[in-house]
Amino acid sequence: MNIAGIAIILQMRERMEEMNRQMQSFVEYVRTEMLSHFQQVTPSSGAIVRLRKPGAVKPLVVAKVAGKRTE
Repeated sequence: MNIAGIAIILQMRERMEEMNRQMQSFVEYVRTEMLSHFQQVTPSSGAIVRLRKPGAVKPLVVAKVAGKRTE
């Protein structure tokens, strides 16, 4: 190894450390934004699919009568 090779390796190491700091900062930013967003939204207003209350369900009886369903 020569001095130029060592300098390149040290520069790469510094760049990698800086990239790591930037990534950690970005992850922390996303985490705080998501937490603040979830705290503002109530569970029912942000839902994509509305939840139904569980209840009795009428069973569906299927009979082969000319290819039609009967209940």
